Amino acid sequence: MFAHLLNSPWLPWSVLFGLSLLARMYQGSWLAPSAFVGLTWSVYSGLPLVMTQDHISPKSIWMLLGLIACLQVGAFLFVDPAGWKNTDVLLNQNALNSMGDRCLRLSLYFAAAAMLGAVLYAVIWLRNLNLSFSLDGFFSLGSIMYDIVVGGEPDPWWYRLLRMWVFPSVLLGGFASPLLRSRTKKLLALSGFFPSLFMGTAIASRFATLVAIACWMAAYLSMKCFLSRGRFRITTKFVATLLIIAIAAVAMFAGLYAVRGRPFNDASEATVKIASDILAYLAVFDSYANNHESQPLGYGAYTIGGVFEFLGLKERVRNVNWEIVDLESGITSNIYTAFRGLIDDFSFVGSMFLCLIAGAFVGRAYSQLCSGRISLLWVLTAYYAWVLFSPIVSAFYYNSVPLALLIGGLVLRDSKFNLLSRYPVRTSVAQLV
Repeated sequence: MFAHLLNSPWLPWSVLFGLSLLARMYQGSWLAPSAFVGLTWSVYSGLPLVMTQDHISPKSIWMLLGLIACLQVGAFLFVDPAGWKNTDVLLNQNALNSMGDRCLRLSLYFAAAAMLGAVLYAVIWLRNLNLSFSLDGFFSLGSIMYDIVVGGEPDPWWYRLLRMWVFPSVLLGGFASPLLRSRTKKLLALSGFFPSLFMGTAIASRFATLVAIACWMAAYLSMKCFLSRGRFRITTKFVATLLIIAIAAVAMFAGLYAVRGRPFNDASEATVKIASDILAYLAVFDSYANNHESQPLGYGAYTIGGVFEFLGLKERVRNVNWEIVDLESGITSNIYTAFRGLIDDFSFVGSMFLCLIAGAFVGRAYSQLCSGRISLLWVLTAYYAWVLFSPIVSAFYYNSVPLALLIGGLVLRDSKFNLLSRYPVRTSVAQLV
């Protein structure tokens, strides 16, 4: 019995979940950096263990635990809840309203620019492929464009210039949503998803929309941390919202199979295929953990490939060209999680050290936010985005995500002093959440 437990992936999973509970008890919120990554990956690793047929060895879960625990320890070292829990921070409600309106306004501008690029791109390809300008023609475009994009067809410069504003749009929309009181404005804070979904349908790809979801949620959660000052609680409403997002994402996966011209025969086939496809990342990482061979380190090429490309250090591969793995569930996948990128870039030991440093940096940013200082909100947002998207690949592998974080940091930095108590109109943080 004991030997069986030692050879089970549920043992390291239990350790991970236990560390997450301790972090939650000590720091008082699931959004604290050490608690958040532990809870998120308890879910990300638990679901494939329960819902897929693929064998997962304990080795891969222990490797994930080692890296995640380093993030948690780093955050523990630099987060001191006693420094803010017993004090009250007063914020200027007028300044908060102005900041929310400003984020929303810029989000709408960026969404309009991205939508313009998406529409022009679709119109040009519809014309080039002699497809009708109708809904049927648009969906037919997706099935053709998917093969073209996977084949590496370069996009025109003007389209790349316009589409990149999707991510600043969703990021600023996520910042704005907790600050806005009007339901209409809260709905407008979701505008960045329209060009993202349009582009995703036009090329039958899910990645742009998944990255957009991760960016929006990361911005929303980090702003919630600032407003609640480390007192954020998971409510029934919050859980229901997460379930709606998950259902929408699953529906998007099913819809893209149809757009690609590969519809399912029945609901049973759809359930098995989609579940295996969505949750395959753990089995693929397990294959990597058990068959990994040493190779030259990338030193960031697989983690911040977009930044490397922008600086002219190394060209970013359009589609990460990791080898495809045949899984027991009958599907093939090359989604290895962001942790493979870390290991390929810095080795496993180097990745542990890097996670320790990153955790400390994020923990420091979280402490400053809970003390009422907003200047490092972008750091926590970057952390949340990376963690949320980590089952697939590093969120920073794409050029537009660092751009979104840069713009978000600049927009909020202009307002950092206006939010504090030097203004006569003051509102307690407890009244804002």
